[in-house]
Amino acid sequence: MAPRASLAYKTGRNAQVSVAYGIFYQRAENSQLYYTTNLDFTKATHYIINYQKMTTDRIFRVEAYYKEYVPLSKRAGKLFLF
Repeated sequence: MAPRASLAYKTGRNAQVSVAYGIFYQRAENSQLYYTTNLDFTKATHYIINYQKMTTDRIFRVEAYYKEYVPLSKRAGKLFLF
């Protein structure tokens, strides 16, 4: 299961703050499978917050995020570390 959710709150007539959370899964790349086939899906948990302000001809948006990867395969030279 990979739940995802987002919420937005209007802070003014043309502005809003929003937050988002999600879990995503990704398979190993083919280049990693040359060294081992014992790789599970990588799980990434995302946390995002942003602010958006709109005018008649412009949009200002600033966003901060944090991503956590488990397990993360790291490449060291031609070997992968697990």
